[in-house]
Amino acid sequence: MATVRGEVRIDRIVEKWHALARRRLAYMRELERSGRWKHYCTQEQLVSQLHEAERVAEIWAALAGGASGLAPRTDLRSPRNSVSRGLPIDTGAIIAYLKSVQQR
Repeated sequence: MATVRGEVRIDRIVEKWHALARRRLAYMRELERSGRWKHYCTQEQLVSQLHEAERVAEIWAALAGGASGLAPRTDLRSPRNSVSRGLPIDTGAIIAYLKSVQQR
């Protein structure tokens, strides 16, 4: 991938954010598995945060160009019962933007 000012590689940035999203998802799954979530939030909040962590990991996997290793979903929006109702994220637009930045 091309570099931009200061020799920053966009692909490395995306990989780092993808790794962070995977670590967050692993942490949320560990909270769920161990039952420690009961100390921090309600079950509804846990489910919402878990769905959000999965959604973010899928988005960064798509941006990184790799398979996420998660069960495929048809959309990347938050579930309807989610506490934080996110807007649909257009990964195509994000990828196009990152490519345009690389070409500068």
